[in-house]
Amino acid sequence: MIGPLGTRLSATACLAVLIATAAGPSVLGRQAGPMQSEAASSGNGQSHEFGYAAPIAAVLQASIAPAPATAVTAAAPAPALSAAMAVSDEDLFSPGLSGAERRRFTVEDDSTGPPVLDLATTDSNTWLEVNYTQLVATGRRLLPRVKPGTIAMAMVKGGGYGHGVVTAAKAFLESGYAEIGTGTLNEALALRRSGVTAPVHLCYQPDIQSARAVAHAHDVQVYVEDKDFLSALCRAATAENKTTPVLVHITVSTGAVREGVRTEAEALALGHQVAACPGLHLRGVMTHHGRLDVFQPIVKAFKDTFGQDIIAHMATSTSGFFQGQEYHLDLVRLGTVNYLFGNQSSSSAARWLTRITGIKQVHPGDMLGYDETSVTRNMTIAVTNAGTVDGADTVTEVVIRGKVCRVVGHGGMNMHMIDITDVPDAKVGDLVMMHGCCADDGRFLNVWVPSIWPNVERIEIRGSEGAYHQEQQMRLNNATSSGSYALAQELQD
Repeated sequence: MIGPLGTRLSATACLAVLIATAAGPSVLGRQAGPMQSEAASSGNGQSHEFGYAAPIAAVLQASIAPAPATAVTAAAPAPALSAAMAVSDEDLFSPGLSGAERRRFTVEDDSTGPPVLDLATTDSNTWLEVNYTQLVATGRRLLPRVKPGTIAMAMVKGGGYGHGVVTAAKAFLESGYAEIGTGTLNEALALRRSGVTAPVHLCYQPDIQSARAVAHAHDVQVYVEDKDFLSALCRAATAENKTTPVLVHITVSTGAVREGVRTEAEALALGHQVAACPGLHLRGVMTHHGRLDVFQPIVKAFKDTFGQDIIAHMATSTSGFFQGQEYHLDLVRLGTVNYLFGNQSSSSAARWLTRITGIKQVHPGDMLGYDETSVTRNMTIAVTNAGTVDGADTVTEVVIRGKVCRVVGHGGMNMHMIDITDVPDAKVGDLVMMHGCCADDGRFLNVWVPSIWPNVERIEIRGSEGAYHQEQQMRLNNATSSGSYALAQELQD
């Protein structure tokens, strides 16, 4: 069996790897990136994280299963690799590469012949470092603002707002959130498959063709606003004959018209439809971005009709939450603020990174990129493998060696060009930050993280690990040892 970095594992070593795998999802390689879980959720056999990649343990277990009881012939020892063929960490990776970045690489055995040279590859040329520790810390800062006795639910829709649905959900549950809200059934299923046992909500009614899948899902609460969908859900849930019914929340529009029925009568009619279905149970009534004076009479009618244990939730957005605790009712849900608390850039849990792949000298008269931006002065241009296919079209500035640099020209689907004239020590392989905190002057580069395409790998880090922290520490050490005390102080600040 081939292990990390192409090593061949004995049965004993395989068992050790299995034990290590059980200890955490990052062992034996990177955690999967956001789109990787959604495919796993859909059951199409592809690797997906809105959960983790397919369990390594199952593969390893097959590798150490007892052989059939047949005569065994001693195998000839494998020929020793020559020095030129041997592969080590240093051969595969640059010496300065952080442990977190090394997890991006998959080492695959060339099964067509003897293991002459194993190959290290990545799924994308850019990656997003997601700091689990920071997500936990932000959640703990927010929860004391929730009205006592109110259920706190963290939203992880949009693949955890681009951070990875499983990483985000587990971090927020650790911070103290009681329930989790998702935007798609695939996200909800990924959480269940990753071991999340807390209540999980599907916060938007899916299309009617998905009613059976919702009913079949393991313990996923669903929001409903249409009687035909509810009828389909009832038939499917009743046919499932589960010991516990599917929990339903009725959505009412009291402000933003985009979701929910418009009147109390319509809402109550849906409530009665749920109550009459043996496969369903009415848990709550909610409104999004609504008016408290319009919603409160509806809440009273629901509790009087269906019981006082019906939960009402109205503070279903960050703006609604901060309007005041009178809006918190029985449950609040928090989304964007969990990932970036106000304008406090230090609370950002993500850094979008790539590396310089080329450096060019350009001169007046040269044309840059597909839009043929005219060069008017001598410039040094860095090229990175980040472009439209990564969601980088909105990136206008990046940070290289602590300095903010301007993106120039239109690089196209796979490339960006950056003016590094004022960074004379920049070189191929240098780290480039497209989103995150911070440049040496304190500037925070802000990209809407959900717009970063799912093909960009999400790498979960903890605390101060990660490529950017390592690069900053190296520059600090170099500045201190070279006597650049002003730069050292700036980096420490």
